[in-house]
Amino acid sequence: MITQTDFISVKYIRFMIIILTLAVLTGCGTVGVNVSMSGDKEIDVAENASTLSEGSASEDEKNFNHEEDKEISEARTSEDKGTTISGKASNGEETSRSEKTNEDDGSSENTIPASGKTTSKELQLEYELRSKLASMTLEEKVAQLFIVFPESLVPGVSNVTMAGDATRDAITKTPVGGIIYMNENIRNPEQIKTMIENSQKYSMDRIGLPLFICVDEEGGQIARIANNRSFGVSNVGSMSDIGVKGDTDIAFVAGANMGAYLSELGFNLDFAPVADVKADGFNSMFSERSFSEDPKVVSSMANALSKGLESKGILSVYKHFPGHGSTTGDPHKGYAFTNKTMDELKSVDIIPFKKGIEEGVPIIMVGHISLPNIISDGTPASVSKEIVTGVLREEMNYSGVVITDAMNMGAIKDRYEADEAALKAINAGVDIVLMSKDFYKAYDGILQAVESGTLTEERIDESVTRILRLKLKNK
Repeated sequence: MITQTDFISVKYIRFMIIILTLAVLTGCGTVGVNVSMSGDKEIDVAENASTLSEGSASEDEKNFNHEEDKEISEARTSEDKGTTISGKASNGEETSRSEKTNEDDGSSENTIPASGKTTSKELQLEYELRSKLASMTLEEKVAQLFIVFPESLVPGVSNVTMAGDATRDAITKTPVGGIIYMNENIRNPEQIKTMIENSQKYSMDRIGLPLFICVDEEGGQIARIANNRSFGVSNVGSMSDIGVKGDTDIAFVAGANMGAYLSELGFNLDFAPVADVKADGFNSMFSERSFSEDPKVVSSMANALSKGLESKGILSVYKHFPGHGSTTGDPHKGYAFTNKTMDELKSVDIIPFKKGIEEGVPIIMVGHISLPNIISDGTPASVSKEIVTGVLREEMNYSGVVITDAMNMGAIKDRYEADEAALKAINAGVDIVLMSKDFYKAYDGILQAVESGTLTEERIDESVTRILRLKLKNK
């Protein structure tokens, strides 16, 4: 006779078999989410115009015959700890390299068991991810593929500095994946914190997912927060100055210091580090932004700065694959290219990205770089399947999130319409389209491509799965 207890046990065993089978069939990564939100009511710029002023896997050695830098410090007490999408950092005080972000007790959610077995947390994450994906409409999934200006959500309004009813209505209608804030959007600490908190609340209320809250904070010339006196934080300096010192601890501390004040304000993603290897006589745009002309130095420094950011809960982004250092031209203004062959790129420019993949960098940005000796028609790398899928995904085994460089740059907007550019990027293997010239046109273009059969929903699901995994880990 089967008792009620026996019946419940059988159901439990069946449930666990399903979960374990799912775990075997799917992969798990690590990065997390911990979004704090405020219910404070805000007034949107749209209604108050008078207030306005704007996983990694190693590549086979046969592909990259390069001896890795063996001098990178092994003592990263803060790295490989859980990154949370909006983890509160700190008091803004200078951070030492030896500071721990979690107790080193083996309980970190970023720790992969030595046995290689799937943990219960990974099973829970995978179940939550699959459940969330299954519950989303096509429109919701496509919206997650975009990181936009706040102005893109409320067309006709410039220099948005508040997130009120108009922003809430826009996110309710089209729950985008993230928002990037520029100088024009950032006035003072209280203003930007409130704007971010409200935007996050609208997203969580609408779709139960946090926004990627993004900023360009490289240090030196490119520092939206540190170069604004209202914030009273020190600029960590240019990456070239840090690189010439040859000390990865300095790069780590720079990343941790930036991460501390960014996290305190509510940001969770920084478009840094620059992983480009600069070259004499070429793109002067990177003379201060790049760490070095030596790919080994760039590799170690970029890794250290990335780990510093992540120690304070900030997702890092390696940019600009496959390497902008030896390009001619400015993609902001138009055509930018390098005449290097793929073998030449692999021997120098791609080395830091290879190292980043080995270290688990969560996001890689692909640049609008034309490669005439590789792609004869001049298609920029950011919308090239040969580069994104062929090289980055397949040859280099990168399983993290891939994002384009800003799609409102001349290299893209002068050549493609917004919807065409977005579709080319997704077809190339990109997961997130950044800063489209016309967001709603690009968004509608992706929807129409799925409806017409030009793009499959399965392809959309691939990218959304990677995005969800990044957002849900450590929640």
